[in-house]
Amino acid sequence: MRIIRAARSFRIGGDVALEAMSLLKEVRDWLAPLNQKILGHPYITEAEEGTLHLNKVKAFVTNQYYIVSHDIKSLALMLSRSGTRREADFFKNILNGDVEGLRLLVKLAESLGFSVQELENYTAIPEAVAYAHYLAALACFAFPGEQAMALIVNLPVWGSNCGKLSKALRERYGIDETGFLDIFTSPMEEAEKEALQVMEGYLPARREHMKRAAKLIQAYELMFWNGIYEK
Repeated sequence: MRIIRAARSFRIGGDVALEAMSLLKEVRDWLAPLNQKILGHPYITEAEEGTLHLNKVKAFVTNQYYIVSHDIKSLALMLSRSGTRREADFFKNILNGDVEGLRLLVKLAESLGFSVQELENYTAIPEAVAYAHYLAALACFAFPGEQAMALIVNLPVWGSNCGKLSKALRERYGIDETGFLDIFTSPMEEAEKEALQVMEGYLPARREHMKRAAKLIQAYELMFWNGIYEK
């Protein structure tokens, strides 16, 4: 349904716009098994059951602080490399979300007893934060179409897990400072429309590069959940 709604509102670009929507659907279908591993991860399942150890909840917070702090810089670089107003608008909106998210993450961390200094000094789990380093590589070396594809494939899956984790923390752990998680659960239709507008300018030339970026970022997303669950 998200693709259909975007199609109705996204009329500029003609056949290329349709190609971008078709590619996004193709990629989501292709990555469905990988995404299901993320959405059904035991970290989330145990959190919903209330059996996830609190130390693993804390690992989510500390490693996310590392990730979001670095993602802000990567997104700012993507914004600086934008070649059109559409590209700039898309990356600016995503960047603004992460800036606000970092502020809310600090509040969540403080509710768990962490100071900002402790967050800054924390040594992250390499497997958990590999995502941030891949996003930095995309920011430095990829075209905006690939960056937009990776982000719009990743964000709804990440947001779904954030929504489930937020509910679990409130209901099972008595943690009310879940604004960081809740900010990522907003509807994605407008962001998807903007991403498609960015992607259309790089098709068909960068089609395979877009697919590769989407697969890799979701693989790194799974590594995040594995990292904070297993280490």
